[in-house]
Amino acid sequence: MADFNHTFKQALNGGVRRFFTPQNYRVTHHLEDVRSLEPLVAEYDLIILDRDCTLQPYHGRQRVADFEPILEKIAEKAAIVSNSDFEEFKRIGQLYGHLFPIHKLIGISEEPESTFLLNYQNGEISLWYYNPPQHMLHDATPEFLEGNQFKEGVTITHHYKKPDPLPLRAVRDLRIHRKKISPINPKILMVGDSYWTDIMAGNLAGFDTARVVPYMPASQPFVLRFLKTPLDSVAGYVMHRRE
Repeated sequence: MADFNHTFKQALNGGVRRFFTPQNYRVTHHLEDVRSLEPLVAEYDLIILDRDCTLQPYHGRQRVADFEPILEKIAEKAAIVSNSDFEEFKRIGQLYGHLFPIHKLIGISEEPESTFLLNYQNGEISLWYYNPPQHMLHDATPEFLEGNQFKEGVTITHHYKKPDPLPLRAVRDLRIHRKKISPINPKILMVGDSYWTDIMAGNLAGFDTARVVPYMPASQPFVLRFLKTPLDSVAGYVMHRRE
């Protein structure tokens, strides 16, 4: 619930106008669930995934067996972008990090004017300094992390969250930096269940989008289940028709 409150406040800080711009609700692919990604895999260089109610129940502690074949198929070109706090980010990494990287964009106390990308993969967390205007990254792990924890005195001061497109762009730029995808017009797909976070972030980043029907929406906290999710769906339907 705290994650939702923080995401909502940050979204409003990013400008209310984005929620009334039909183009931000554009959906390239409407999918029943992530298994429907299979015919799209070859079309994209990078597939960015939401977690909650896209890959599993809200804050679930195990993966969905029915989704395993498609996750294995897209593993080489997939990544998760998390809106959760650092502890939940680590739990997501423990569940999915051997398949593909988990990412979170943050600010830290030691460098208040800078932006950093967390990367969890194969049991290890790395931290990358990110310069958005120049699309440049360099490894800051030795300076600020030790044993998958921040060094003493280093704290997270800001969580960048969807619908902010910057976390998605950071993931793209890291893939380019690591020569995993081409820097020239890579084709990228953002996949998620929420118009107000996943779909909007994908459109603001300039990527294609795929909306899945929310998976086990009843697993969400009360206010999400009975307020945010219905409003999100209605707003998405109305604005998508206007686009």
